[in-house]
Amino acid sequence: MAGAALLWFASVAGIGHVLLLNVMASERSIRDYARRTLFYDYRRVTNRLVANLYPTSHQAGAQHAIAAFLSGYLNVDMRLAFSRLTQRVILVWGKQDLTTPVSKASALLELNPKAELEVFRLLSDDAGTGAPGTVQMRW
Repeated sequence: MAGAALLWFASVAGIGHVLLLNVMASERSIRDYARRTLFYDYRRVTNRLVANLYPTSHQAGAQHAIAAFLSGYLNVDMRLAFSRLTQRVILVWGKQDLTTPVSKASALLELNPKAELEVFRLLSDDAGTGAPGTVQMRW
């Protein structure tokens, strides 16, 4: 939980959570994170995309989502809930995803026999937004 340590350090060092969270949600941080992690094709990270993401990260209560992301509190065990799903489930995965590699999908497929896996070769963490036309054409 490096994020939790970072938040603790910010409070001890007197930097303050608000300042730290504003730095993490700056236009530059959003752009860098999207290019490095979210999108396989960094050219999809346009000024327009950043202009849309920036206000979202500064709306009321957004600091809680950023703090939860940094501290690891968004990493929840969803295996039981996933195994109980009765409807058809399609896992859309980017083959280039470094955060959650496609190898992690096998555990989910074992949990739910109704789950199917669709892997997109030229997508990363952006499987839902990186190439929406490609994803939609499959179904």
